[in-house]
Amino acid sequence: MKKLNKIFAGLATVIFMSGCATPNYQGNLDCNLPVQEMARKTLDILEQEKYTILTASDIMITAESEEWFKVFQGMQRISWVIRIQENKIIGTASLITRKVGDSQASDMYTLNDDAGENLTEYWRVRRKLEKICNNTMIIIDTRKTVKTDEDDEFKK
Repeated sequence: MKKLNKIFAGLATVIFMSGCATPNYQGNLDCNLPVQEMARKTLDILEQEKYTILTASDIMITAESEEWFKVFQGMQRISWVIRIQENKIIGTASLITRKVGDSQASDMYTLNDDAGENLTEYWRVRRKLEKICNNTMIIIDTRKTVKTDEDDEFKK
């Protein structure tokens, strides 16, 4: 029953991240491996790092780390949503915090290059992904949009 509750909470988090809220940051990693090999190696990395795999296919993987306690903040975990495309891995990692005693998350932050080195659960996965692709993950802020001339035309 406890495992079922954890899976349900994880799926709820994934649905929240993918449906209701737009992630602030997204990691783009160019990768010259076949899609199935990228998916298999990504799964291997997450399993090596002891993440719980919530969903897995050749095109999408969702996983969560074990929770840990952080004084004054509560229970924390890292959640990854990873999409595999031809020549690319697109990943969003979030730090999810819930107050001790609460069953639902109280805060969620998408992680980027400014994530503290103490978030080893995030950095180990990210660095291993970069290593298999022999490339650097580029983090973009998905809230920023590119202004075009058409935008100015619309305002007139």
